Parts: sequence; structure tokens; C-alpha cells
Amino acid sequence: MKVVRCFSCGAVYPSDMDKCPTCGCDNNGDNSKKMEIPPKAPNLRGYWNSASTSQNIAVSDVPKVTCPYCNSNNCSRISNTDKIINIALFGVFGNKRKHQWHCNNCRSNFG
Repeated sequence: MKVVRCFSCGAVYPSDMDKCPTCGCDNNGDNSKKMEIPPKAPNLRGYWNSASTSQNIAVSDVPKVTCPYCNSNNCSRISNTDKIINIALFGVFGNKRKHQWHCNNCRSNFG
């Protein structure tokens, strides 16, 4: 069974149908108005729509870290370099090795 595409609306339907199911255009007898599609043609309609639209993430969608002690958003992540330096200086007693975030307002480490 062949598959054809309607030139007036672009719908894909089997060639044994007399009319286009979407727009009702009579494409059965006129070969200039129908185009045969190979049986394993990829459906590029969804691909091009998803590829052309970029996924823009708004700043409000990104979760913000808040300090559990002062509820401030002025927080920064403790880097691995800071953790290594803290372990080298204070050994097991360093407190940055077990935390992930640092509050710049109240200077506490958390997370």
C-alpha cells in the first residue's frame, strides 16, 4: 500500500482513499496534486519542530539555594579546591569537607 501526501494541506494518507481525510481535497485522479512517499520515509515534521525551537530555561526556573539559618539567597558553592585546602590545613577537623554551600551573609557552611 502506497502512502501519499496532500499538496493542499500536507497530510499523509493511504493512496487507496479517494479524498484527503484532513481537508477533503480530491487527490485521487490528479497526479500533479499528490506525491508518493517511500514506505520507510522518516517523519521529519516532529524533528524539525523540535530542532528549530531551542529550550530556553528562564532564570526563575533554576532553583535557588537559601541558607537554612538566615534564609538568604546570597550563597556560593564550596569548591573542591577549598575543601582540599581545608583538609590539608585542619585534617579531619576541617568543617568544609562535609558541606557543599557557604552563606555569604552569616558565613555558615551547610548542605
